[in-house]
Amino acid sequence: MTDELYSDVIRNITVSGSVVRIDFASMAVDKVNDDGVPLLDHRQRVVMPLDGFVRSYEEILKIINHLEEQGVISRREDGEGATIIDGK
Repeated sequence: MTDELYSDVIRNITVSGSVVRIDFASMAVDKVNDDGVPLLDHRQRVVMPLDGFVRSYEEILKIINHLEEQGVISRREDGEGATIIDGK
């Protein structure tokens, strides 16, 4: 049996030496801001070696490129030259 974890977003990534910590978060069901928007709750942390993180980036980039080729997402630049990826 495989454990699965749902996450809405990666909340934070920190690097300390050769170790990367990736914090995942999901929208809280009982915490909202002043506008009624759900806040993010920490769900789980993945700790991995730096070289594994870099290899993971390469795999994620392959998927992003494939989704872009299929027209599922598109890339654009903001006013400051940063690349933004939008879902369609």
